[in-house]
Parts: sequence; structure tokens; C-alpha cells
Amino acid sequence: MLNQLTKKQEEAIIPFKEYWIDRILRTEKTDEEIKQGVKNLYKMCGLEEPGVFLMDSPLGSQVLANILKQNIRQNIGQNIWQNIEQNIWQNIRQNIGQNIEQNIGQNIGQNIGQNIGLNIRRNIRHNIEQNIEPKQYFNFSSNDASWIQWFLYQLFYFENGLLEEDKYSKILRKYLNSIIDSWMCLYFKKIAIVSRKPKIRRNENGRLNSDHFSAVEFRDGYKLYALNGVMFPEELWKKVVSREMLMEEVLKIQDIDQRTQAMKFAKTGIREFYKSQNGKCIDSLDKFDIKGRIIHYELWLIPQGELFNQTVYFTIYDCPSSKARGETREYAKGVPALKTVAEAMSWGMSSDEYTLSPEDFKLLVPLEHES
Repeated sequence: MLNQLTKKQEEAIIPFKEYWIDRILRTEKTDEEIKQGVKNLYKMCGLEEPGVFLMDSPLGSQVLANILKQNIRQNIGQNIWQNIEQNIWQNIRQNIGQNIEQNIGQNIGQNIGQNIGLNIRRNIRHNIEQNIEPKQYFNFSSNDASWIQWFLYQLFYFENGLLEEDKYSKILRKYLNSIIDSWMCLYFKKIAIVSRKPKIRRNENGRLNSDHFSAVEFRDGYKLYALNGVMFPEELWKKVVSREMLMEEVLKIQDIDQRTQAMKFAKTGIREFYKSQNGKCIDSLDKFDIKGRIIHYELWLIPQGELFNQTVYFTIYDCPSSKARGETREYAKGVPALKTVAEAMSWGMSSDEYTLSPEDFKLLVPLEHES
């Protein structure tokens, strides 16, 4: 059993990942070739060749599935998954050590997923469920483009000498070739409904992002909106990018990631807003992450006044993970009446089951003990 990557195999991870991120977001085949690929997949799994419908978005695919519901009695996505995923996964578990599997899974599987936007999948499903009756909703197949990274990270084993080419590698390659140019498939016994890929806008770090246009746009006009990888409902996105939102409005946004992105577009910055409410920074702390980058923390007090009916406290702190990616992202969070950053941060990281002391917080190393 292999338990360690060679230097050459380690060096192959980044170019492999970058190639496939680009490939997932690109269409190379014609419509007829895409349809034939799906038919080939059915044949590979021992299934009857289906009629293939090509649609312009996942929402359009769901609408068509509803129209054809009398003809699609059995969803066979699970059948296809069992024919491909389970066999290959068992082969990996039998031959690859857990430390290698975790390394490649995190650096290829999870990383590709983050860069093509796993949250696209969640937002599409949420949006479709709002527009389609739950009983008429047909679940995504396992080759949805935002889930395909788990098949790609398995391909890495074969392409870089960790596993010898065999019947499983042939199955995997045939599968990827069959579906790589579609965005999503709905598999049924006699019918397959395939969605074309959208136009996707990303920032320099590969995150879904646009403050002028939708971040994801399908041919039929179905759109999704994002700022630096954080998805937004269209109405909220429009308010944020208008740069007309006051900070007090921004602070009412419930989702912390959306709130953090919105702060960058507010008429006033978070510190300027606190100062406008007669707030002051009462404590600060700097720590260093595992690469020696400074992670900054502040504790602010805002007295009772026109906006707040009592004295309130907020922390402002750097996101260690974003700094590791070369980004600058700060979070702001309300905390109880406390006197030090260490007290405020340890309170925020504690739960009913586990209490972190201020002294323990000071010992935590960003990116090693806190993300």
C-alpha cells in the first residue's frame, strides 16, 4: 500500500488541478457529441440507450422533467453512481494509504470544488425548489459539474503512477469523457435531460465574482450572483453593489459571509461607522499564522446612542484562510460586554459542550488551530 507521494507526484498536483478547473468551465464538444456522450454512458452501465434532451439551464431541465413526468418513472442516477464511483473508490481504499488519500482529496478534490463553486449547486437547488413544487423536483445526478471534482481527484492516482492503469481507470476515463462537456444531467430509464454549461465570471483567485454582472449566467437567462465566492440573492446583490447601503443596513444582513462582502461596498467602512457612533477600539491583538503572516484582532465598544439602545461590543478580525489565499477579508461580530480581544474571541469559539479560555485562545495558531 502506497503511503507517501514522490516529489514529482507532489509537484503534479497544482498543474493537474489548474488544468481541470479550466476544463470544467469550458465546452469543447458540439451538441450532438454531448448527446452521444450521455448515450455512451448508459451503454457503459448496461442500460438501454435513452432519448437525450439538451437544455440551456438546470431550471429549464427541471421544467422539462415536469412536462415529461409521465414518461420518466424511474430516476437511475444511483444506478450509474454504483457502476462507476463505488468500484473505483474501493480500488483506491485497498491500495492507497489514508494520508495520501486525504492529501490529494483536499488539494485536488476540495480545491477544484471551491474554485468552480460548490455553492453554485446549493444555490441552484434552493432556487429551483422555490420555483418548482417539491413533489415535482428531480434531484441532480452525481455528474453535476460542481461535484465532478471527486472523480477528477481519483483520476490523479492513475495519471501520476499511484495506481496502475486497469479496468477501473478505463471506466473512469470513459465516464469523464462522456459528461465533461455538460453542466448537469437528470438520468431516467428512457430519457436523459442535460443542461449546457453557463458563462462564469471569477476574480483573480478563481472565486465566483462580479459587481457589475451575474457571476453565473446560463443561455436561457437563468443567473446567479456572487461576490468573492459568496452567493447573494439577486435583490440583495443589487443593493450591495449600488454602494448606497448604509453600514447600519449592512450590519442587519444575517449571513456573516454576505455581511462581510457587503461591508466593502457600504458608504462608510466598518471602523468609520463605529467611530460615527462614538465607538472606540478598547483592545487589540496580533497573532501569527503558520506562515508568519500577521492576523489582527480588535475589540470595539459602541456606547448607547441614537442607533443602539444600550452599549454594544464588536470584534473585528482578519480571516486567516483568506490571507493564505492572498486576499484581505475581515469579519465583524457582536459579543457580550467583555474587556479584551482574548475574552471576546474565546467566547465566540466556545459552545455548550466546550469552553475555550482566553489564555487558550492566545495559544491557538491561525491556520493550524483556527481557520
